[in-house]
Amino acid sequence: MWVAAAVVVAAMVVAVFPVSAPRPDAKLQPTATEADSQFLALLAEEVPQVRFSLATLRAYESYRGLEIWTGANEFGSPCLIAVDRANGTVSEMRCAPPPAELIMDVSSIGDDFEGLPGQGIVRFIHRGDSIDAYLHLLSEAG
Repeated sequence: MWVAAAVVVAAMVVAVFPVSAPRPDAKLQPTATEADSQFLALLAEEVPQVRFSLATLRAYESYRGLEIWTGANEFGSPCLIAVDRANGTVSEMRCAPPPAELIMDVSSIGDDFEGLPGQGIVRFIHRGDSIDAYLHLLSEAG
């Protein structure tokens, strides 16, 4: 009887968990945009220590004024890159060797996230053929 009750409770937990998991604010899809000379110059200037394989650079939909790219570094590790063309900067770049989850946080300090009030971060998580974007703003209270 206890086994049956445990199975029922486990099934309920499994059924509820996907519903309660945080949902991304946006799911960014790949685009046909190719790396242009301005983008490549920003990479060379702002992250010269990382050498990207040009064939692996892939653009995704923009989010809150940030261009999002993926690419593989010289070691074959996947990387996420956030570019703010308005400011002419690489806002953030993170690489992680497989099988580690590829996550990049971009702070609103220096990037205005298209005029959203307050400070916070956008967390980007690479999910295979898409990138999930989670917006986390600090409350003004406190």
